[in-house]
Amino acid sequence: MKITEIRTQLFEYPIKRRRGDAHDPGGRSHQNGALVEILTDTEHRGFAIGSVNSVFGIARLKRVLIGADPRQNAGLWQSMVNTIFKSGNNGVLNEGLAALDIALWDLKAKSYGEPLWRLLGAKSNRVLAYASGGDMPLNDEQLTAFYGHMASLGFRAAKLKIGLDIEEDAHRLALVRDVMTVKGKPPALMVDASEYWSAKQAVRRIARLEQEFDLTWVEEPVQRADYRGLAKVSSHIRAPVCAGENLKNVLEFQTYIEHGSADIVQVGRMMSGFTGAMQVGNLAYANGLPCAGSDSECKVFAHVAAALPNHMILEVHDDEVEEPMLKADNWIEDGHVVLGDSPGLGMTVDCDILKAHAVEAPRPGRSGAGWSGRRPGAGLMEVPATDEERRIAALPAGETHDADQSPRFGRRAGNDRQAWRCNRILSPAHAGRRPQIWSRPDRNEWRGLAGARPQAGGSRGHPALPALP
Repeated sequence: MKITEIRTQLFEYPIKRRRGDAHDPGGRSHQNGALVEILTDTEHRGFAIGSVNSVFGIARLKRVLIGADPRQNAGLWQSMVNTIFKSGNNGVLNEGLAALDIALWDLKAKSYGEPLWRLLGAKSNRVLAYASGGDMPLNDEQLTAFYGHMASLGFRAAKLKIGLDIEEDAHRLALVRDVMTVKGKPPALMVDASEYWSAKQAVRRIARLEQEFDLTWVEEPVQRADYRGLAKVSSHIRAPVCAGENLKNVLEFQTYIEHGSADIVQVGRMMSGFTGAMQVGNLAYANGLPCAGSDSECKVFAHVAAALPNHMILEVHDDEVEEPMLKADNWIEDGHVVLGDSPGLGMTVDCDILKAHAVEAPRPGRSGAGWSGRRPGAGLMEVPATDEERRIAALPAGETHDADQSPRFGRRAGNDRQAWRCNRILSPAHAGRRPQIWSRPDRNEWRGLAGARPQAGGSRGHPALPALP
């Protein structure tokens, strides 16, 4: 089996509820990504969902894979890491590496006719999960509706976004606790400050919450690179510190381990793919630490989580597959992600829906996590949500606002010819043929994507730091 071609297609779709954190309390209305396909000289092909930026890394790395046997994926992963050695597996190169690695694992498992969780040696196809709303923009009614629904599906743990107003955070956490309490037993409660505080701020704020709540963990209370600050927080609060979600490779975790920066180590697909995530999980295991899996498209990271001996619990943003063009052979049962027996990741693509959501470049003002950058006041002093941010948060999930109307972005991809080609790729009637070509950004579109920046300040209502008295 040889790899013959690698294709990508950007997409963007409206989400069911606005998502945001301490850096973006108004939230986003859409999500974006890149569908990645690895083609071979057989009927097998591997799929993955990468970030929008992953197309840059894929363009650099695909020469390593063309002509190679995808079943040799461990060696191919190392070859890709060696290729980007000077810049390191970080940034857009790491995002490309991660997407390609996941597609290789999908392809390898398909070639053996096995689901990935079984190929990785997992004993069970059930993974304990917790509800995670990305919920900073939600009002009280929306918050209780979401977590109440997840409780009805058997979830007994939940994570709340916090950081801008500790008294409001306590109020919202009480709502989640109450709506998820079953037969007098409260849920496991986690909080996520999204790296907004300094270490001393975090100790003070968490001390306030611990007067009222027994927290299962405090996630990313300070900036990811502040390994001493994370250790300081851990030593001054009762709850464990859970951290590492935004680190990109196992070498970065060595500093965390040496300084006691994380009591629970986060693992996820963006840590140089599934291969890198397993390295991180094994490092944590070797040091007697549990790990917790991050959310992923179609919940595919559950395959890796099932195979990690020290995996504690997996993040889940919704009970259904959110990406409208994708389906996956997994489901929620009694608060667990249950993985099916379909080969590979069990993920299938609907070409017609993909075509409807294909874009040449997404709009940065409405789409994708983290577009707004770090919020003013982060690490200095809390800046509560402005009236404009609260107005945006109150908009329906799929509705845009003035800052989303830039004509430079959000263009639909392709013409009739490109649409026909896309149908040739993903239509079941052509599943046994070698695909044609996928639409993909040309150099100018990539340059526009890379150079996109939201306007500073006002259009999204981002505040300046308050004047000190």
